[in-house]
Amino acid sequence: MQKYLSTFVLSLKNAKIYKLDFYLSFISIPIELIITFLFWKILSIGNDQSIDAGAIVAYFLFLQVLQLGYSPTMLVTFELWNEINNGTIITWLVRPVNYPIYMLAQKMAHFFMNTVVALIVSILIGVAFGYVISPVHLLYGIIASIFGNLLLFELQFLIGCLTFWLKKVIALRDVIFNILFILGGTLLPIDMTPKIIQDIAYFTPIPFVYFTPAKIYAGQFSLEQTVRNIAGQLLWIVILGVVINFVWKIGTSDKITQGA
Repeated sequence: MQKYLSTFVLSLKNAKIYKLDFYLSFISIPIELIITFLFWKILSIGNDQSIDAGAIVAYFLFLQVLQLGYSPTMLVTFELWNEINNGTIITWLVRPVNYPIYMLAQKMAHFFMNTVVALIVSILIGVAFGYVISPVHLLYGIIASIFGNLLLFELQFLIGCLTFWLKKVIALRDVIFNILFILGGTLLPIDMTPKIIQDIAYFTPIPFVYFTPAKIYAGQFSLEQTVRNIAGQLLWIVILGVVINFVWKIGTSDKITQGA
């Protein structure tokens, strides 16, 4: 366990090298929020049903926090695909480390650093819009975002594992994550989509990556809904963890047998 904690700390230190690029990514946040607010405000004026433009802006504000926090984890499939195709994965398999946990420690370190900064900046921007986040919602939101990042890691890693048998998993990843963006609440909150889409989405882990943490951060879930959705995240984390363990053992066994 100590070596994975050391990896976590070292990743935090190394992440400082790229802090300028990271800070520059915040420039677009106020512009996107203003455009989002004006769009939904105009739409609500011309719509018979009332649309709370402020609530939608709050949702997208925290969605951006998640996207910035998750950005390092979005590279997992590519990095694993690269390691397997180049044959360098064999060097990890002969070391006394669990490679999936090692990679997870790296990504979680980057996630925590990105999320802390993103939350500070986004909360300040929210205050400028007249929105103040509740400490309770912030706490539950952080928990949900940690689980969301873990789910995203598992999805990315599982797709990357397919490189043991398939060569073009990047295209597969793009297809799967295009679906995630459509059904996962990144284009439109899931609860604003037709019921059939909501029903389909909740048969998968997709809503628990972006939609659930963003809604919890924004205080748009009741306590019961919050607990139920976090429980859903934990369930999918366990399910995907079991699947990854099975696929990883088969794939690495074949790789070691073939001598990379």
